[in-house]
Amino acid sequence: MVVKPKRLYLFGTGIVSGLAVAMVILCLATEQWVVTDSAKWKIQIDERTSAIRYGLFQGVLQQTLSTNAILQISMTCLFKENICAMLCGPDTKTLLQKLYDNDPNASQDDGKCAAVRGTAVYHSKPTRPVLSTEQNDNKKQFINAGVWLSTILFLVLAIAFGSLATMLGFYNTVSNPIQWYFGIRGMYMYNSVAICAIIIAMCLWGAMYNMIILHDIGVFYTLKGQLDSDKKAFLGFSYWLLFLPILLFSGSIALIYIRQYLVSRTPGQRILDIEDNEDPGLYLY
Repeated sequence: MVVKPKRLYLFGTGIVSGLAVAMVILCLATEQWVVTDSAKWKIQIDERTSAIRYGLFQGVLQQTLSTNAILQISMTCLFKENICAMLCGPDTKTLLQKLYDNDPNASQDDGKCAAVRGTAVYHSKPTRPVLSTEQNDNKKQFINAGVWLSTILFLVLAIAFGSLATMLGFYNTVSNPIQWYFGIRGMYMYNSVAICAIIIAMCLWGAMYNMIILHDIGVFYTLKGQLDSDKKAFLGFSYWLLFLPILLFSGSIALIYIRQYLVSRTPGQRILDIEDNEDPGLYLY
């Protein structure tokens, strides 16, 4: 495209796409993908609850039995077995393998987990847990490693194409690239790819949540049957906030379309499409 009137719309497109990219990064980095504050310990003396929240990489577990600490948990995966779980401690991969193998000696040493400071905790008196006799009847439901990795990859893909759309918005404001993939059509395509990548990521994680995480939040104590999170976990704001970059990328496309429409309605101005193998100098005559 060699004629670029109404460049302010292109500049606005770059800003809107840039905001969308920032929102995707925020969602990817925050720890509110899965949340619950009502997971119940299976003990015979009372019905204590525990709060859990985590993102795609790490989160926190409120331990209210032997200690009152809030522990840092992180995503641990065994891709050979296609499983993940939110664990803590010095050797989480070995612990996850023991959980998968139903090793009765699998134990998470909370004393060696990193504690989160500056967060409110329950101030109940520490008690020795007496586990329910039904704990071994629970079927383990690990987080699917393939879905977890795919969710991250599609969000990274959205960031990459969204960043490209952002740069092209600013570039087209000051320049007239001949190649379509650097011009207006390229901006349409890159914003659209970013939207599709976010939607796929949300569908993948949402489907896994409905089938697995809704019934087992995927921390050590639920996998051991000592903590019940069945239908007590919810998708947090980090997940739902992904609707905002979808709207922003869509707004970016809308700005491009509005600009194209206004240019086509302006007398004496015409948008020329140049093929890659054509000489742009021919359009000067």
